[in-house]
Amino acid sequence: MRIIKLSPDDPDMRTPEMVKDYFNNKLRERNPQGQFLVTKGRIAEKGMWPGELLIFSYIKGNIVYLAESNSFLFRNEGEESERYPKYFLIDIESIREGKGHLRDLEDALDRHGIPHKNIANTRCWYPINESEDNKDKLKEIWESFKSPIPFKDNQIIEIIIPGQVPSEDDLFQLDLPESTYEERCRIQNHRKVERNPQAAQAAKQFHGYTCQVCAFNYEKVYGKLGHKYIEAHHLKPMYELPPNQAIKVSPKDDFAVLCSNCHRMIHRENPILSLIELREIVQKIKK
Repeated sequence: MRIIKLSPDDPDMRTPEMVKDYFNNKLRERNPQGQFLVTKGRIAEKGMWPGELLIFSYIKGNIVYLAESNSFLFRNEGEESERYPKYFLIDIESIREGKGHLRDLEDALDRHGIPHKNIANTRCWYPINESEDNKDKLKEIWESFKSPIPFKDNQIIEIIIPGQVPSEDDLFQLDLPESTYEERCRIQNHRKVERNPQAAQAAKQFHGYTCQVCAFNYEKVYGKLGHKYIEAHHLKPMYELPPNQAIKVSPKDDFAVLCSNCHRMIHRENPILSLIELREIVQKIKK
């Protein structure tokens, strides 16, 4: 486990709103995806590994986000290398809003008998040894600092539609040979909205983890590996809305959950297929 202290001195972290945008949007848009840049001296040369539990704090020690590392520490060869000589990758799907304070974390570690330094007051990105004896305890502690997603039937989440033009690489990966460049841009931005962590998690919490088209359930096929895995799909063509416009969505009414195959197939048509249309195709083939 590692405590990462975000600073308002960082150009991407000057305000709480910018921190939220960074974790909800910018990390997905970086190349490579999930790239978290590291300033000099923050992490030792061998101080990061895949699967490491991460706790991000912001002003006054408040815990704001949790995530898991998806890589070791790499040398940054990009334009920002002078300010950020290193980087590691964050597992995008593991990002969750956090709660509590670093002093609460210290108390939790004390209760479980896990040694630590003065986490709240130190400035470094403090690591906590994930030994075999501590591993399960640290996972339990880490999970306890996730902010719950209290779903309500009338829950509304505000999302800002991306205003930037998707990269050529992003557009190339869209399997839409008959679409124009402008249509591909809109569809790519639609998918970015679908991946909004707050909306996607709330949709999955309400609709469950079984595909609403073909009834595929990942846990039934893959066991523990597929536990609580599914993709969120937005039902309305939000990509037709003008960029940089804030929209409000309901996880209950505006989203469905689909397996990866059905999600990809539903986006192959332009305009996208409805759940009923794709379900009829699947049922016809099965017959």
